[in-house]
Amino acid sequence: MKNRPLFIQLLYFVLPIYIVGWGVQYYFIGPFIERFYIEETREHLESKAYLIQSAINTKKNDIKLQDFIKESGKNSEIRITIMDTTGVVFADSEEDPSLMENHRISNKRNEIEAAIKVGVGSSQRYSTTINQDMLYVAILVNKENNPLIIRTAESMMSLSVSINKARGRIILISILILLVIIPAVIITSRFFTRPLFLIGKAARKLSQGDMLEPIPIHQNNFFSNTEEITSISIALNEMAKELSKKIGIITKERNEQKDMLSYLNIIQHSMSEGLLTVDLNNKISAINQSAEFYLGVDRSKGLGKSYEKIIKNKSLKKIIKSILKKQRPFTKEVRFGKVKKMFFIVNGRILKNQESKLVGCLIVMTDVTRLKKLESMRRIFVANVSHELKTPITSIGGYIETAQGDISDDIKNDFLNKAIDQNNRLNSIIDDLLRLSRIEAMHDEESFNLSNQKLLPIIEASIEDIRQSIKKYNAKILINCSEEIDADIDSQLIREALINLFENAIKYGDNNSSVKLAVKEKSKSILIDIENSGSMIPEKERNKIFYRFYRTDKSRSKKTGGTGLGLAIVKHIAIIHNGNIQVQKSDEKSTLFRLTIPIKK
Repeated sequence: MKNRPLFIQLLYFVLPIYIVGWGVQYYFIGPFIERFYIEETREHLESKAYLIQSAINTKKNDIKLQDFIKESGKNSEIRITIMDTTGVVFADSEEDPSLMENHRISNKRNEIEAAIKVGVGSSQRYSTTINQDMLYVAILVNKENNPLIIRTAESMMSLSVSINKARGRIILISILILLVIIPAVIITSRFFTRPLFLIGKAARKLSQGDMLEPIPIHQNNFFSNTEEITSISIALNEMAKELSKKIGIITKERNEQKDMLSYLNIIQHSMSEGLLTVDLNNKISAINQSAEFYLGVDRSKGLGKSYEKIIKNKSLKKIIKSILKKQRPFTKEVRFGKVKKMFFIVNGRILKNQESKLVGCLIVMTDVTRLKKLESMRRIFVANVSHELKTPITSIGGYIETAQGDISDDIKNDFLNKAIDQNNRLNSIIDDLLRLSRIEAMHDEESFNLSNQKLLPIIEASIEDIRQSIKKYNAKILINCSEEIDADIDSQLIREALINLFENAIKYGDNNSSVKLAVKEKSKSILIDIENSGSMIPEKERNKIFYRFYRTDKSRSKKTGGTGLGLAIVKHIAIIHNGNIQVQKSDEKSTLFRLTIPIKK
């Protein structure tokens, strides 16, 4: 086999690599350039659209707008279309808008749909109007409170010319680089061959015995001892590669473990459940922030200490002791605190390591105090409802049974009327319960509608609603409210709250007395004060009267026909408005209820 010069062999090696590399580069850079030019054009069209937005100063379907768009499209060498959001075109730089089809009904245009949805849209497609591939950009703007779509477009033909020019430059640059590489390879091969010839000459002399010493390597010659340097470099590179690979694996595993531990630490400290672990030596090995709070333990002082000395709750100690001893799960409800009672569901599990060896136990404490309170409230509510409903039902049964006896018609009618009164009271209780349930549902579902409204008309309407009660008790309503006072409220709910407050003030006030209503603005709130003269509300009962079915004077409530739910309804209406209701004062002279509604900015 004929030996070829080194520079020929280098060219055989370098040129295919260069050609393949250039081909791969051209294959990937070509689409990148195309995308780059398209994106640049899209941004250019978008900026043109916003310039057009700032320039137009006319209403749609105006002849001046059409002329302006035509002139702008001619100067900027792009197509411009103005339309409304229904797709009706009223200006176009290329066509008569009156002859153009609706751009949302005839064919779906993605750029228009996207602009309507998100404000800006673009698409690349064939235009049936001018029979060219076009790049479209549409923006949604407001002109005199009317939404308009400004669409700009440019022919893909000009883009293709620019892209082909860029590709041509890439080819030219590649050829120039190739012309540089060939001489560089030849020159490099000369530097390689010269030390090789010297080494060969020295080797021949050594083989002939002319040299007793090893072949000298000149340190000042860059290309000397190439084979040895290459061999050592390859060996060292392989060794470094293997070491780097192993170190990388170890580092990755260690970082993953750190990340996992850090993540688990974040999770446990973010949990609302209390988390506590105890090892086989009865020492606390981990405790999260919730457990610190529930148990009243300082984490820095508790870790590594015996749980028997740190934890004060006897029930929890027994649970931990039982789990470690019996090595099985345990669940129990536990109460913490003597003054402020807190209830927890404590779940205990044994802890095992990767070898399934017992290492301790895990305690998870779930706070169920709120659920306990809700359950207690539910029981009380059911008991109250049962009692309130049972009383009129029992009375109705008694009256009807008596009326069925052998008595005179007058007495019989009297008992029947009493039964009707109890039936009406029963209906009132049920109506108020349904009303209260509806208001609570509105608060939970946020289905109420707050809007800015004047208060005086609502106050006057509520007074009209209780006109019969006013007449019955010969009461007077005195209003002190400016016509200008307004607030963000649900008018129907506020009206209902005022009716209940008026009814309460009239029924529990003195006969032939006046009920005063005063509305004023103070700081960031509207204060609605309703004052009557009557019996005083004891201070210890001033918060309780807003509970369901709570009455300060039960005998008088029965006489007045109250259900015990009116003030509870007012309280929930105040909550919906982020306000509150309270007894501002109550003495022998008068009682004043204050409904506070915050003013929104």
